[in-house]
Amino acid sequence: MRNFLKILSVALLAALLSICVFADSYVTLYAPDGRTLVKPDSEVELYKSLGWYTYPVTKMYSLDGRTLICATANVENNKKVGWYTQPMTTMYAPDGRTLICPKANVETNKTVGWYEYPVTKMYSADGRTLICAKTNVESNKKVGWYPYPVTKMYSADGRTLVCATANVESNKKVGWYLWGDYVCSKTRTWVNYYGYNYAFETLMGYYQDATGYDEEVIAYGIFELLDEWYVANNYCPLVILDYYMSKQDGEPCVNIVFRNITFESVEYLETFFTCYDRYGNVTTDYPSLYNGNFTGYSYEEIEGLEKTTLTWELDDNSKTYDVSYPYLTYVRLEDGTTWYY
Repeated sequence: MRNFLKILSVALLAALLSICVFADSYVTLYAPDGRTLVKPDSEVELYKSLGWYTYPVTKMYSLDGRTLICATANVENNKKVGWYTQPMTTMYAPDGRTLICPKANVETNKTVGWYEYPVTKMYSADGRTLICAKTNVESNKKVGWYPYPVTKMYSADGRTLVCATANVESNKKVGWYLWGDYVCSKTRTWVNYYGYNYAFETLMGYYQDATGYDEEVIAYGIFELLDEWYVANNYCPLVILDYYMSKQDGEPCVNIVFRNITFESVEYLETFFTCYDRYGNVTTDYPSLYNGNFTGYSYEEIEGLEKTTLTWELDDNSKTYDVSYPYLTYVRLEDGTTWYY
């Protein structure tokens, strides 16, 4: 029995020694991509030379493209000094902001206005903008682009100036105009040389192409012109711009061109003129009531600011060759307002 116990003790000791020898002879190795290997201690150096580590490691990335293999235990400390656990890049916005994001998100960020290279916003004198690489700024400046908002201004003698938008107000003080102001500054000349209707139609043409500030200024200029025209027209809402003679079925017709200079529709008008034959004599045939005078009536609507031509046929008055310049005697607007000569 005593021999049996001795033999058993020796066997157990041998087993324990073999286990200890086995445990001490193998090492767990770690790769940066998360893989692990268990290898004999005699092979550890070989595997370390092939990129394996005897402790858990992580691959980290810097924004300038460098990489770092560090102990996983040091990851948080390395993050504090500019290292990342995934490939990262810097993206740029036109307003100067930057964004550090995973490279995997680059395409998504590009769809919402971010760029992979430094960019800037450039401006043209006609209001267009351009997002371009900062490296292209100088070449773009040579073809009319500016690195700051600019505005084109005008002088009374026809010169133009492209200046920083920030300088517009100071330039106004020394005789420069924005486009809308410049257009309106010409109104008095147009009225004096060509009349109110020319000035009105010219302003309306510019207004239709204007936007923003210019649109507002020209609109105001139109309102001022209409008010002045209304007073000059003896407060009559309708203006006779011209007249001309024509024939229909052999009978003379008087065609009168009207302009409504208010925003209300005209629903009724009366106009007056005298008929003359080709020798300048008053015609006494019907319908000029024997004294050559004729009153035309119209219920045709003339909308606000509308220009239209109305025609009166002088039936049975074939002698009429021309008429005196017509004038209005009565106008009624759609809102009930009336005007008498």
